Amino acid sequence: CPEITALPAGVSGLPALTRVVVSGCAKLAAIDPGAGADGGGAGAPFPRLEVLCIVSCPALARPGPAFDAPGALPRLKDLYLENCAALDLAPPPAPTAPPSPPPPPPLLAAVRRRLLLKNSPALEAGLAGALAAGALARLRKLLDLEACNTLAELPPGLSALSRLESLSVSGCERLASLGASLPPRLVALSASGCPSLERLPVAMRALSRLRRLALSDCAALEAPPGALEGCAALEALRVARCPRLALPGGAARLPRLAALSWDGGADGGGGVWASTREEVEASFRGGGA
Repeated sequence: CPEITALPAGVSGLPALTRVVVSGCAKLAAIDPGAGADGGGAGAPFPRLEVLCIVSCPALARPGPAFDAPGALPRLKDLYLENCAALDLAPPPAPTAPPSPPPPPPLLAAVRRRLLLKNSPALEAGLAGALAAGALARLRKLLDLEACNTLAELPPGLSALSRLESLSVSGCERLASLGASLPPRLVALSASGCPSLERLPVAMRALSRLRRLALSDCAALEAPPGALEGCAALEALRVARCPRLALPGGAARLPRLAALSWDGGADGGGGVWASTREEVEASFRGGGA
């Protein structure tokens, strides 16, 4: 719908609506333009919305005043924001309020299950501040950062996401570090297509619940000694085309590791693997001829 500037009147007031997908709307300037403009009555907009997906809406700078209110979208589970260059979710400052730390963006504070953030520079720039303000504190299943090319490192506030189970970063060309600390309850961690990523963080040793680790196409990536020492729950380790990454010392002693796949990339890959478990699956492949 290349000509619409807001969703049709009445959409935000539909009482049974659970999913909204907005894609390729080049002139869209608001999801909900404000109280009284949509015919939805006096209630909060999208009262039962669980999934909101906004893709390739370059003119969208703010979703609308209703999304700036605390408690917006009380049932929101999944939020997907992709290719929205101007989108900024930080609430506007009150003109008469005394200086104080900004509150978390209500839309980010609402999401409970999955958040995908892809190629949206304004959102990337505000991510650290949003995390510091307590946004995403309820996020549980997945944080997926894709093509976030303004990020040089992951924000330190990620460690406060005490419920988060999965973290994925991909296609982040400038990302050089996963940060000094990571969410403590991670079950799955993946990094792919991040050519500037240099080292696995020492904080990996604290991920005692981590079960799946996948690393691919990170040409500069190395691992510090003992990077996996604390990962006693690790069950699957998959590495592909990370030519500088050596098999971390002590990996063969991980008691639950049942699947190991190692593709060394253009410079080959090496390592020694041993296990006392019969069901262990191990495969090695160097990149040479």
